[in-house]
Amino acid sequence: MRFHKSIAVHPGVWVKDELINPGEVDRNILAKCLGIEFEVLEDFLEGKYDLTPQILVGLSTYFKSNLDFLTRMQDVH
Repeated sequence: MRFHKSIAVHPGVWVKDELINPGEVDRNILAKCLGIEFEVLEDFLEGKYDLTPQILVGLSTYFKSNLDFLTRMQDVH
């Protein structure tokens, strides 16, 4: 699937809107599980920090889902 730039969403914003907010995930716990600082997670969720392999693997593990499509979102964004 290819994303058009006009509908491109930063992967962090998508994660926040689709995974974290609906499930009321504790961001402090998530940051610890990802092995990153809370501030880095917050910046990622606000679209101010790029998706890294560490964040991708951590999110996939935490949410028990294949989230590889986030890399395509990052490439377009």
